[in-house]
Amino acid sequence: MFDNEGKADQNAKECDDERDMLSNLIAILKLDTDENKKIQKQLKKANTSLAQELKECKSILDETNRTRDRYLVALHDKEIELEKYKRYYDCTVENDKLERKLKDTLGLLAQHEIDTRSFENKRI
Repeated sequence: MFDNEGKADQNAKECDDERDMLSNLIAILKLDTDENKKIQKQLKKANTSLAQELKECKSILDETNRTRDRYLVALHDKEIELEKYKRYYDCTVENDKLERKLKDTLGLLAQHEIDTRSFENKRI
């Protein structure tokens, strides 16, 4: 009988030990669950913050691209304007050369006319 009581006490002690272990495991699981909830909240906040930053970056990138496009158009317009000025300058230089040739030719023609009159006057 004493042996049965010892086994009963030992069984009761084992049950108490198992209950304590289960209780400890449940407490640890609750702590882990609470910690996971905190982490999930932090991740959600971080995700929201990052999503907002991404949205702002996209907005800045879009504005930058629009600005770049405006500058490219302005640069193209300036290149066209520069080409016009180059053509105008080339025409001006060509006109100056033609005017010099015309003056030289008119001078030669005038000299020729003078020489011709002079020759005619000598013949008379």
